[in-house]
Amino acid sequence: MGTPDVVEWRGGGVAWIVEAARAEVLIRELLPAVPGIAGQPGVELVKRSLQREVHRVRLSDGALAIVKAYRLRRWKDRVKRRLFGSKPRIEWGISRRLAALGVSASHAIAVGEPVGAPAGIEGYLVLDAQPDALVLTSYLAPILEPGGSLPAEPLGVLVRDLAGFVRGLHDRGVSHLDLHTGNILVRTAPPPGVERFLVVDLHRVRVGRTPRREHRVTAIAQLLQSFGAEIARDPGPTVSAFLDAYLDAGEPLQGGRIAPAQVIRAMRSRAARRLASRARRCLRESTGYTVETLSGWRIYHRRGMSAACLLALWEQHRQAASASLPECDSVESRFPQEGGGKVLTLRGYRARGWLGRALRGLVPCAAVRDYAAAHRAWLRQGTGPVAVAAAECRQGPDRGKSFAVFEIETDLR
Repeated sequence: MGTPDVVEWRGGGVAWIVEAARAEVLIRELLPAVPGIAGQPGVELVKRSLQREVHRVRLSDGALAIVKAYRLRRWKDRVKRRLFGSKPRIEWGISRRLAALGVSASHAIAVGEPVGAPAGIEGYLVLDAQPDALVLTSYLAPILEPGGSLPAEPLGVLVRDLAGFVRGLHDRGVSHLDLHTGNILVRTAPPPGVERFLVVDLHRVRVGRTPRREHRVTAIAQLLQSFGAEIARDPGPTVSAFLDAYLDAGEPLQGGRIAPAQVIRAMRSRAARRLASRARRCLRESTGYTVETLSGWRIYHRRGMSAACLLALWEQHRQAASASLPECDSVESRFPQEGGGKVLTLRGYRARGWLGRALRGLVPCAAVRDYAAAHRAWLRQGTGPVAVAAAECRQGPDRGKSFAVFEIETDLR
């Protein structure tokens, strides 16, 4: 019988499957500490979001490892886990399938899932780090902005090579449903004969079916749109160069060639949807915003500004409001910030009437509408008041009242 290529191990309340060739060092040095890895000596935080935390750690054999911890945030995440399996297990399986196909991708070396009912953690994934690789987003920066610290290659050369890599993925039946510059690594000094690009974040990858023509258009549009605003303003030359290299890298596509106009339309459509999605983030849990309930108030606010601090500003606003305007409707209070240059403006709104209270679940109050509108305007224009918070009182003596808080530059007052 042959030697198994994976081993199973349990420790720290986690059941692990580990690549046999790396099992000894991982079990001895890393896996027992993974559930509490944050803040340990020698561990570097790479990324933290609502969905996951990513850390980098160096092992005694000199190798670098990436540790991903996936969170279970909502009931939807738990349903998907039950139906389709955990994201770490999915990414582990896809990584092994891509390795068997010879596709250049991140290499998973261990996957772990909590023993018993998961308590907020979906699972863990350990990957080989690529010490000589940069995220394509970072690699592009000095190319699009001459004068950067990294030696820049011509944009046309990078686009040509990247197009050939993406065409190779598609022709092998590999589709990355979240293909953008943040999910591609670039090896800065690849050995001869080694692909310079790698795809990462593999739980959104589909393997085994060659993408149809419209799916290729969508993937190309998503990737080129992530190049940044400079390319998005005039996408024509970059799109044409990418498509020329993409179409020349393989056999003719069924259904005919992809025209640059098709990709540009898809880019604009995606940009509009992305703007709408980003505009809604201020009203839900996201990287930059959160939603809390405190003292009967439903508070939507930017992370970094506490709900208690916002209610304290509301009390100051009420005390400063004119006695002739007990509802504080349309009255604003200004609170200069430390360091100068910026001012918080709090605007109070009249309590809802009976119809507004009846439709509360369907129609947001005026404060929330203004807060969301300011956030949308800032995303489109990049200037103007910054949406900080909106709150509506649902219980207590202030029931029905609401307020919104905006940050403005001092010279805009």
